Amino acid sequence: MKNLISAVIFLALAFFVGSELYQRAIEKNWLSGSFPGSQWVSGSVLATKDNLEKTPSLKDWEAPSYPVRIELRNREGRHLRVNLLGRDATHIYFLRHGDDEEFRYAISELNASSRKQILVYPQSRMNVQQKQSRKLHALHVGSLEAEIARIDERLSVINREHKVTKSKAERRTLMREYEGLKAKRLTFENEILEYK
Repeated sequence: MKNLISAVIFLALAFFVGSELYQRAIEKNWLSGSFPGSQWVSGSVLATKDNLEKTPSLKDWEAPSYPVRIELRNREGRHLRVNLLGRDATHIYFLRHGDDEEFRYAISELNASSRKQILVYPQSRMNVQQKQSRKLHALHVGSLEAEIARIDERLSVINREHKVTKSKAERRTLMREYEGLKAKRLTFENEILEYK
């Protein structure tokens, strides 16, 4: 009875907190997709007469953070949709939309409105070690996924052999191998989840 009462109180409290958070989200328009990173920010947003002279401040934008999807234009007028990962004083680091390839691009090569748009975001230089570490993680995850695919193939072979085999000893051997491979597969899946 005591557990039931505490469970009911917990559920009531969770419901109350959830409804309060939902109401605040509606009041601040968080659910409409207007928070940073939820939609494309056009490079022409800043090209109005009033704010061409001044550099945008945090008051002009909601609190910017990385990564953010953004559309940039270079001096020649070509535009590119990117996922901005960070910037330092002279370069931006981004993933190109579509192929998720990582690039480094000079801020000085952007047009004025894109430069102003980029300067709103804080400097967060990505050093070479972080990039190499990310690439190593991606390689490791790729090798784990390949190993999981090989295990899946072997599991299907074991399953077929188990159905055909009449010997109890051979069936037990196949089942032990099957269980061992399933445990190994689960270990690899958990390791992949740690890297993501």
